[in-house]
Amino acid sequence: MKTRTGNDVMNAEVVSVSTFAACREPVDLLTRHRFSAVPVVDAFQGVVGVVSEVIEPFFLQNSAKVTAAAVNGVVILSGKVDRGSSGDIATSVTRRIPGVVDVISALKFAYDDREALTSGMFFGGA
Repeated sequence: MKTRTGNDVMNAEVVSVSTFAACREPVDLLTRHRFSAVPVVDAFQGVVGVVSEVIEPFFLQNSAKVTAAAVNGVVILSGKVDRGSSGDIATSVTRRIPGVVDVISALKFAYDDREALTSGMFFGGA
């Protein structure tokens, strides 16, 4: 019996996204094609990272307009989210993606709810 190789089971038509693609693009690919991950490529088509389904729930449930650029494992998030806590969640989720070594957040938000969350205002505090 012949041992199967990666060549036997691979898909030669690779679907990828650029390092400067809006975050929505790989999420749309994940959903449309039922992929579990999409490779991220640089200008020379070299793979520099992977976007996995781990970020999908966050971006599908929010009206966020976020762009992620990745260089050598460092991801820069820019754009706008609804609340400050949403930006924190986006940063935290991005940090958990395999291959990400650091995340720089330049996200803007319409409302900063983080102080209210930590002051206990929503939990009967002062």
